[in-house]
Amino acid sequence: GKVSLAVEFDLRERIYTHLQSLELGYFDSQQTGQLMSRATVDLQSIRFFLGYGLIFITQSALTLVLAGAIMFVLQPGLAALALLPVPFVVLTAARYNRTSRPALQEVQQRIAELTVEAEESVSGVRVVKAFSREDHMLERFRHRVSRVFDQNVYSTRLRAFYNPMIAFLPNLGLAVVLLVGAFTVFRPSDGGGETASEGTTPVGTSDLPVTYNDAKAADGDLSVYPDNCDPETGNVKLPSIYAPPCVPEFTGDNGGETYQGVSSDTIKIVEYRASQNGDLSALLQGLLDPPENQDKTKAALQMMFDDFYETYGRKIEIIPFEATGQMSDETAATADAIKVADEIGAFASWGGPALATSYQETLASKGVLCIGCGQGTPDSAFQENAPYLWGYQATPEQFLINLGDFVTKDLNGRKAEWGGDDVKDKDRVFGVVHFEQEVPVYKDLESEVAAEGKKRGYETKVTETYTFDIAKFPERAQTIIAKMKSEGVTTIIFLGDPLMPIYLTEAATAQNYFPEWVVTGTVLTDSTTFGRRYDPEQWKHAFGLSSLPARTLREDGEAYRLHNWYFGEDPAASTLVQLMYPAIQQIYLGVHLAGPNLTPESFRDALFSLPPAGGGPTSPHISFGDRGYFTSPITGESRPDYLAIDDTTLMFWDAEAFGKDESGCEAAGMWRYYDMGKRYMPGEMPGGGVALFDPTNTVTIYGTDGAPPIPAEDVPPEYPSPNKTVPYNQADVIPPSNAACTV
Repeated sequence: GKVSLAVEFDLRERIYTHLQSLELGYFDSQQTGQLMSRATVDLQSIRFFLGYGLIFITQSALTLVLAGAIMFVLQPGLAALALLPVPFVVLTAARYNRTSRPALQEVQQRIAELTVEAEESVSGVRVVKAFSREDHMLERFRHRVSRVFDQNVYSTRLRAFYNPMIAFLPNLGLAVVLLVGAFTVFRPSDGGGETASEGTTPVGTSDLPVTYNDAKAADGDLSVYPDNCDPETGNVKLPSIYAPPCVPEFTGDNGGETYQGVSSDTIKIVEYRASQNGDLSALLQGLLDPPENQDKTKAALQMMFDDFYETYGRKIEIIPFEATGQMSDETAATADAIKVADEIGAFASWGGPALATSYQETLASKGVLCIGCGQGTPDSAFQENAPYLWGYQATPEQFLINLGDFVTKDLNGRKAEWGGDDVKDKDRVFGVVHFEQEVPVYKDLESEVAAEGKKRGYETKVTETYTFDIAKFPERAQTIIAKMKSEGVTTIIFLGDPLMPIYLTEAATAQNYFPEWVVTGTVLTDSTTFGRRYDPEQWKHAFGLSSLPARTLREDGEAYRLHNWYFGEDPAASTLVQLMYPAIQQIYLGVHLAGPNLTPESFRDALFSLPPAGGGPTSPHISFGDRGYFTSPITGESRPDYLAIDDTTLMFWDAEAFGKDESGCEAAGMWRYYDMGKRYMPGEMPGGGVALFDPTNTVTIYGTDGAPPIPAEDVPPEYPSPNKTVPYNQADVIPPSNAACTV
């Protein structure tokens, strides 16, 4: 990605330098628009070739040569059949090249002519208006646009004719291989009619280990389970609501290389490390806990998981990978994914760029798992790329089930009673502000929400989007707020990053506009840490939903508490340990339940087999697979769930409440959890109007002075501490700073 951009930059600079060296007479014979087009559109094609085309040409050539060689070594006959269509593909591609090149060159030329027309029309607008030639110039411009359109249609028709043919021909070879292979496999053998496949397990079929509770229910042999199995719960003796089910203690052969990145000794997991200068989550995490402390905590968590999760004779090897681009750089993300899959040969990636979906999509296309990749990835991406994408918090479509119920049952058709004086006596009028990527990915979701809302009597008056460009946030926020105010919006539903509300709330106060703010729990917007950074005059009107649990003391959080129990020490990354924990725990859990035959399919079946757990105020309900919780917004059919958390809680902002935020900073302003943090599964929102902004029967932090202790249903079993030593020198831990408290 960087090379292609650098080449484009260098060529453009050379063109400009060359143009400056030419005589003035040259410019008398050349049209400015033609020169502009050559320096922009044409150079962009070169960048695309270097950034995409050259990579895929090289990759395809290497794959063809290397795979062909291996195939001929293993099965010469089948290899010849598989490669039989290759000459026809080459001939068809060559013919397409000869036909399409003039057509594409003509497209470029016509775009240049259109640029000339536009440049001359704008620069000569005074002459045009002086002689009243507007209609004539408009007709000329229409003609140029039409020429570009017609040529593009012609080029597209060529592509539509040849591309399917090029894609179809290799499938003929595959079909022949499947037919011949099937005939060979199922042909009766000389020894009496048994098939060659009888008594074997087909490749890719899961063979999951039997859990303790399943064995107990079937009166199976319980002696094969390890000493760290609790016979009362059937789970490993880990003091957690989410302790994994016990599986038999492994002995024997694990099958060796069952999949890419899996050997008899190791499982390769790449840890994607975003650029501190270019990624929002990395920047924020760097403020909360130094990277050095984060690394120490990750190593400690892995040591703990190694003790309690079965990995079948293999060691999970976590390989740090430094990102080459910023969080929205699709070209760099694609290149990074190719390196992770092809050069490193990873089984899975832990994390990915926040906003570049090409990373996870490329990994999925190459059969590599991506766990905790991206922010706000649509559910459709998880379904289309199954079983390779996994995560922790619900997808937008999943979250919108409860959000839609809350808005239509509790807010719609009522007064904006929790807004400022300018709106609180008015009927609610809804506006939506949501993040969008450079190439829109949420358009279909918008349409689905609008259609479903219409059925339920709900309508969004104004929808405004923004892209992640912090430099433009202040100006964009002013425009968004002005539109919301002018359209009479009383209630703004926000779905986006944690920085944009800083500018939106400032703009609203500056414009003397005090609407209700509905948060949806996207990317830390439901955290107290960020809530205190929003304009307090605005945020005292904030309420909404969160998929995160009701807060406890930091030391009572799942990850912090387990670290302290196992080592007798606080984690080095005391703030971020709770954010690191879910993804690495999900990796170990999938490996633990998949058995020795580790593949993406067995990993999927493992997590789908996990019994649901949690559901109390401080322990979200976690499950995977198709359990009927989530349905398609289009068909209404139930579909598999690849994200951990299923439920949500209601909350509102209490500007007067005093206490610590998630990073340990004490100040005024806290989220209050409605009905003591009760959690609602999809379709279970209360309805009928809820009494928000009433502190009765609410909690800010469980376990603090004046607040009740953690609910009994969320208290895990107790087990003796192993009292292990942390895998680093305590003297090297960087002491906590108050940087996060002063940002």
